[in-house]
Amino acid sequence: MRSLKETQQAIVSQSLNWEAGRTGVGELMSAGHFSGFGLKPAFKEPSGGRGKLGHQTFAFGGGNSLPTQVDWRNVNDSDWTSPIRDQAQCGSCVAFATCGVLESRAKIVRKDPHFELNLSEAHLFFCGGPTDGCEVGWQPGSALKFAREVGIAHERDFPYVPRQLTCSADQRALPPAVKVTRWRRLDGQGQGDAERKKAISGRGPVIGGMNVHSDFGWYKGGIYRPTTTEIVGRHAIAVIGYDDEKGFWIIKNSWGAGWGEGGWAKIGYGSCGIDGQFDFYDPEITVL
Repeated sequence: MRSLKETQQAIVSQSLNWEAGRTGVGELMSAGHFSGFGLKPAFKEPSGGRGKLGHQTFAFGGGNSLPTQVDWRNVNDSDWTSPIRDQAQCGSCVAFATCGVLESRAKIVRKDPHFELNLSEAHLFFCGGPTDGCEVGWQPGSALKFAREVGIAHERDFPYVPRQLTCSADQRALPPAVKVTRWRRLDGQGQGDAERKKAISGRGPVIGGMNVHSDFGWYKGGIYRPTTTEIVGRHAIAVIGYDDEKGFWIIKNSWGAGWGEGGWAKIGYGSCGIDGQFDFYDPEITVL
């Protein structure tokens, strides 16, 4: 495992442009005790539903040219994202990434950045995921299928705790706050970055995935590129923007606000498999 000192020295020697510092996640990860991952190895899940997805025009217009910079935390001087949350020691990242994306999409669909929605990761993960999901993780396509068939309840109706919970029939049948109508899977190896950026600028944040290297727990800011090839887990994240001028994706993580840039991070293009190894998931939703 990469220690903080080793990481800081490697950043300097490799002339990288990010800052490493002490975090609770880094301490746990360096000791081999961190389990806040949970993206199962990808299989090629089909897209869900047919037909062309809608396209917002209030932010970037409907033209064919892609904006060079998108950050849904600041579009038209408003924040279209939801607060950073913490999955803690349970492999529930897919549920957190999915809920984070759908919460943003709800604001975008409503054209209201002040629309408040806190979705229940527990309802999605413990009612829709595997019975040992905290240990084995999940896939985004399966999460979106549950969100289409059942929907996702409000957090207040089924609060999250970071341990494996059972889901009763009453909990599964909770009234949904949103449903997914359909989605596209943007193949990490088949569809280029332009198609992914078109989804982000045209419809909003998407669900993505990345390899977690053993130095990532120490990330405090800047454009992250790993200092080591050692991979400790696979992780689902919400991709909420990009910057072509400086070459990075902007992600919303689920490790609490004490990690990274207040819970957010910039991942350099070509790093961590985010561009090619992992698919992006572009959902369409109905707010109930």
